Amino acid sequence: MSKIVCSVCGSDDVQAKVWVKLNENYETTTEFIDEMIREPADCWCCNCEENQKLIIIEEEKKQPNNTSKNNIHMFIDEKTQNTIHATLDKSVSHGTMRYQELIPAFMNVIRDTPEYVQLMDQLPAYAQEDKTSNWWESEDASWLFTELLETLEQYAPEGYTFGTHPGDGSDYGYWKVDSSEEDNGDTLESILEDTDKCERFAEVVLDEINSDEEQPHHIGSNIIKAYQNGDCDALLIALCGWSMDSLLGKFNDNKPNEPKICPDCQEEALKYAMIDVDDTNLEEGYSCSECGANFIGLDNEQVIKANT
Repeated sequence: MSKIVCSVCGSDDVQAKVWVKLNENYETTTEFIDEMIREPADCWCCNCEENQKLIIIEEEKKQPNNTSKNNIHMFIDEKTQNTIHATLDKSVSHGTMRYQELIPAFMNVIRDTPEYVQLMDQLPAYAQEDKTSNWWESEDASWLFTELLETLEQYAPEGYTFGTHPGDGSDYGYWKVDSSEEDNGDTLESILEDTDKCERFAEVVLDEINSDEEQPHHIGSNIIKAYQNGDCDALLIALCGWSMDSLLGKFNDNKPNEPKICPDCQEEALKYAMIDVDDTNLEEGYSCSECGANFIGLDNEQVIKANT
């Protein structure tokens, strides 16, 4: 169901120069309504009590405010009591990286929040109607996508994060963060304390930068905007397409099953290492901090035998 609201406060108590109650007479005004509300001077918001630009939004049937977090359709943000239209641990969008599919899907999730009106105002009406419009390839579309990611993350319940599924880079949703002790995942603090882990974290970041398919002019623009806003996560997303939480998840997912016992000295001093094999090439393997022995290859037979 379509609805006309104020682009500033989100109120639906709005009028236009024709002095028709817009939402009570929507069907009779639908043919010219889009053109009519483009000019703020011809529109009036009864809540703001001044001329405001109006926008058209899609509204679904309201659900009870006491909907629990386990509801299949939505959950309630505990801090703001805003309704978030998403199911925890299920996809919001899957199988596409196109802004014309992702942005509307993300918008729908926050349609009952104050941020919706503010962000929706950045999406031109002509682009909403034409998914082949050049706007979807613009810097404005890229920046709106980044802002939506940040907004959705802000509404993530405790223990959850919004982003792509660890096993599928095109599967966006609210996914549970596994913080169990059995997982034994590294934190940013534990990575900082280990130079080997810092090196491996850098490799994760560089791999994502090299595999990012974003257009260079979008990257440059988003980096500058993120820097100007002092937003570290937006800067990382601009560079490689992932937030810090997502990069940490990738680091822990790709963490090798590190053997401990050195085949040479039999001490529990073996660590993952990048080994310089001929002064030009680095290969993955293990190095013993006790005797200094190096073993090339994560599937090194000596290492496997010593640790089984």
